[in-house]
Amino acid sequence: MKMTQLKERVEDLREMIVQHMGDEVTFTKLDFYLLGTVLFLAGVCIGFLTAPWTHGVSIGSHNGCYNGNNSQPTGVSEEAEDEDE
Repeated sequence: MKMTQLKERVEDLREMIVQHMGDEVTFTKLDFYLLGTVLFLAGVCIGFLTAPWTHGVSIGSHNGCYNGNNSQPTGVSEEAEDEDE
């Protein structure tokens, strides 16, 4: 498609939009805030959905079996704990 054809096509689309919408389109402040909010939330949702694809999808924390929350430190046995008491 040549540049002149593209310019003509864009002009035709613009004329068609103006014809359907009228000469003036007015928005209230509330319309702008709602439109901005909807676009922002749509961007957040799209970002959350596409974020795992950037670094690969993995399930889990990959910090091993002994993460310190519910296990004994390595090298400490129950017998050693009994001797300390």
